[in-house]
Amino acid sequence: MKFLTILSVILFSFNLSAQTNCAAHIYVTPTGTALGSGTLGNPTDLANAISLISPGRHHILMLSGAYNIAFTASFPDSTVLDGGYDIVGGEWVKNSSLITVINCAAPLLISGGTGQYTAFQLNSVGNVYLKDLTLNNTTNATGITANKGRSVYGVHIANSNDFYLTRMNITAGNGSNGSFGADGAPGLPGANGRAGHSGDDDGSSCGGAGGVDDGQG
Repeated sequence: MKFLTILSVILFSFNLSAQTNCAAHIYVTPTGTALGSGTLGNPTDLANAISLISPGRHHILMLSGAYNIAFTASFPDSTVLDGGYDIVGGEWVKNSSLITVINCAAPLLISGGTGQYTAFQLNSVGNVYLKDLTLNNTTNATGITANKGRSVYGVHIANSNDFYLTRMNITAGNGSNGSFGADGAPGLPGANGRAGHSGDDDGSSCGGAGGVDDGQG
């Protein structure tokens, strides 16, 4: 009886721990929608998952497959974005042979006189983990901002610390050209030329020969 009681307590503790762990996760699938709550039984999409992040719930699990987004994903402190999951027997299991692909048609962002198309952005945050993801920024930049070309970023990081990119495959499109520069100012006048050489004078005549006169009338 005592052994069964101890075993029951152990099993109860294990189940409680597992439930608490699941509750701390946000589940994302390729077919998830913004209406999903992000729970194990009601997954959501990536945009809504980011909005659901809180201090006690900041680990996003992404099922393998392809995700198409058209926004810049900005992550708060302590976010864990974790791809490469499979569902086996109702459980989410990491599978290194599977790929989670995020294709981002990034929109134009203009800030500080620069234009950029950014898929993932870490701005003034810390303790962010991005892992087991293939990230493609499919945008090719067009146009100019303040006469400068526009950049294309897979991940743009500024003023952040303790960020980790693990087993990430990142590609980005082409940036655009800036404006042509203005014509240069006219050059300075040239210096005076040097004095020419004097002609040769050796007393010889260089004229043509006259007619022949043989004294005959």
